[in-house]
Amino acid sequence: MSGKLTPKQAMFVKEYLVDLNATQAAIRAGYSAKTASEQGARLLGNVKIQAALGEVQQKRGNRLDVTADRIEKELAKIAFSHITDVIDWREITLESNEDEPNHSAAIACQSIRLKDSDTLSPEVTATIQEISQTAHGVKVKLYDKLKALELLGRRHGIFIDKVEHSGTIKNQNLSEAELDKRIAELTKKLS
Repeated sequence: MSGKLTPKQAMFVKEYLVDLNATQAAIRAGYSAKTASEQGARLLGNVKIQAALGEVQQKRGNRLDVTADRIEKELAKIAFSHITDVIDWREITLESNEDEPNHSAAIACQSIRLKDSDTLSPEVTATIQEISQTAHGVKVKLYDKLKALELLGRRHGIFIDKVEHSGTIKNQNLSEAELDKRIAELTKKLS
């Protein structure tokens, strides 16, 4: 791990990676349950701990071949998928038997056929969330195309959340000495 962490800090890093819950990680690492929330937040703000977390996450990502590029490719498969990659449908007309007198009717209906799985590419099968048999036929469900488009759009800066802040902002002009004093007080409270 990066830098020199204390044994407790190293344990926090290990425990944090279990569930990404700083409070619980602090408790499991041996910090007081009373102040675990504050300790967890403080530890996450520690540069050495951030570096250690980044290092471990990078190793995990490398081991699992999880890269931004791979994730984007998977999202793109879903975002740009089409139901016609999985099924064929067309309208057909069923004619009545002409041999029967007074029966000259025709019925139009939809014919839906699931494509043979052997003909589907891995890119197409990756977009299928569910195929199941129901009382009325076969149900085909693809992964959420809109969600994939939204995630890709956010990644590429197409969709940007507008956040509004309300409330008052208290602006204080503190001298260097006053600022140092406040930082020391807060640090003492957190220790």
